Amino acid sequence: MSPSSDADRGQCCSTCGRSLRDDLTGVLDRASWHARTDRLLAQAWHHGSPFSLIMVDLDRFKMVNDAYGHLAGDTVLQSFAGMLATVTTRLVGERGLLGRYGGHADEFVITLPGLDLLGSITLARAIHQDIRSLSVTVRTARTVTAVVTGLSASIGVTAYDARDLAMLEVEDLLLDTDLALRQAKQGGRDRIHAMCPPSADRSQLDRSRFDRARFHPSAVDQNATHLGLDRGRMDPSRVDSGKIDPGRADHSRHTQPDLTNPPYLPGSMERRAG
Repeated sequence: MSPSSDADRGQCCSTCGRSLRDDLTGVLDRASWHARTDRLLAQAWHHGSPFSLIMVDLDRFKMVNDAYGHLAGDTVLQSFAGMLATVTTRLVGERGLLGRYGGHADEFVITLPGLDLLGSITLARAIHQDIRSLSVTVRTARTVTAVVTGLSASIGVTAYDARDLAMLEVEDLLLDTDLALRQAKQGGRDRIHAMCPPSADRSQLDRSRFDRARFHPSAVDQNATHLGLDRGRMDPSRVDSGKIDPGRADHSRHTQPDLTNPPYLPGSMERRAG
């Protein structure tokens, strides 16, 4: 799932020829990610599989642009996207769907069909750990480079039972996951906030949303059906409570800032280019 060229992956619209990938990072652009996630959501409901979403935001990315310049920021985003793709592929194979999302360039979203809350938290923790060790060499002037370190990310995680999926649109999942991300930021950033949104009122279930016109198996990637991971409900005792606050959307307990971590400040070692 690593970023690659359209020629390598054939990621172009068959109708208009438009690239389906973000020009800068090589991951799916928002429109392409949304369309594919919509199909995967329908497929997960059809197969009775759980469904998870992860939203990742690079903390205080504006500081990178201000300190090193916008071209340096672009390089950091490319490395960040590559790291997300590498970690996701390592843990869930090619089935995770990574896209660039949001009004800010530093937000990415990962669709995880077949993954429950515990599985998605495992992936989020790996991302959270790897971003801390990321070191990116950037150009700050024609003859000057710098190494950007000290990066961190806030991560929102949501997971859904298969029985709830028929009531949900992609926008519903985004609203829930964005809420989880905001909770991570409000808790002090550099952390994960995970939650299982409240179950839908199944008395209002409208299965007509998944009629044959919408769900056509031939239009869905069959390789994304199952991940072969634990589909059971999350056991809170198995989750490290350090920086992960599993709960529901109406959870009254908010994660407090972790005062053991210093404020975010990207470090650098500037040097003249030889």
